[in-house]
Amino acid sequence: MKKLFFSAIATVILACTPQPSQNEDLMNQIQTNEYFAFVKEKALEVVKTGFNAGDGYGEVCIRDYNTFIELSAEVFPEETLKENLMVFFRMQGDDGNIIDGFIPAEKAGRGYNYIYNERQRSYVLS
Repeated sequence: MKKLFFSAIATVILACTPQPSQNEDLMNQIQTNEYFAFVKEKALEVVKTGFNAGDGYGEVCIRDYNTFIELSAEVFPEETLKENLMVFFRMQGDDGNIIDGFIPAEKAGRGYNYIYNERQRSYVLS
């Protein structure tokens, strides 16, 4: 009975494991798809405009930054990327919490209760 059980499990695992030719076919489809280059070009145009979430937002959000940091590295100097990351680290709470986002203090508008931090006076937390 044990042999039958383990044989069944092994069969299922092998059947679900992609074969090398399937991986190669998928890789070839991705590399030759003409739309991927077009989409990446458009994405780079958007990323070049800055790190905020769009025209209506001045904040740099950590989850957006994480999502686009590799793409941003293709259009921004390393020091710019490093400085934005350092803002998040400098504004990290004493208990280890991390902020959702930041905005330059001079761009912070009225009507929102921003949080100020002594370690990073040129930015406010959103």
